[in-house]
Amino acid sequence: TLLWGAVYDLAINPAVNLALGYDPAHDFAPITQAVFSYLVLIARPGLGVKTMKELIALSKASPGQLNCGSAGNGTAPHFALEVLKHSANIEITHIPYKGGAPLLIDLLGGHVDLGFEVTTTALPHIKAGKLVALAVSSPKRLAPFSEVPTMAEAGFPELEMTLWGGLLAPAGTPGQVIKRLNAELTKIINSQEIREQWASGGAQAVANTPEDFTAFIRSEQARWARLIKQSGVKLE
Repeated sequence: TLLWGAVYDLAINPAVNLALGYDPAHDFAPITQAVFSYLVLIARPGLGVKTMKELIALSKASPGQLNCGSAGNGTAPHFALEVLKHSANIEITHIPYKGGAPLLIDLLGGHVDLGFEVTTTALPHIKAGKLVALAVSSPKRLAPFSEVPTMAEAGFPELEMTLWGGLLAPAGTPGQVIKRLNAELTKIINSQEIREQWASGGAQAVANTPEDFTAFIRSEQARWARLIKQSGVKLE
């Protein structure tokens, strides 16, 4: 039995001290990372903003009047909003949804002003002109969003945020099994079909060793702990 483990399970939830019922550091044997994905800050067209600069100006002109949806309390989009508010010294009301799909529905319907969403799900609506992309959280511009600046380019390097996922086995799985799984999964992830499919939505296929994935998870746990502390969000 394998686990698709993501940034939420292995880095964010431990950092907010939730009663997880599992120990991310000891209960799993990492096999390989599989993908990087990123967030995009999107706005309803009727809001009248096309850049981060315009958004900040509008927010300061009407403090507390704008709202921004996320996939839920304690998710990466939620923390991205809180870091933005802290960095820009602005006040925007957070509206937590139960996932990204209902957030997109309300954004498309004009019922919410802004939203942080994963690029892969937001892209079709941006391309159709139904939503406005303000900036992406990737370290460099993404091919499907070549005209959209990164958060760093827009003046917010602290909002460079990477979402990720990978495969893990139960702790204690024999080393030769982990090695074989890594070899076979690496072939799949590095295939042209997978790489092109994920790249078309602004995601990046990744394959690494179990040792590298383990080190990466540890670094991400420390990084998200810092980001969450900076955001000031406290979850029960």
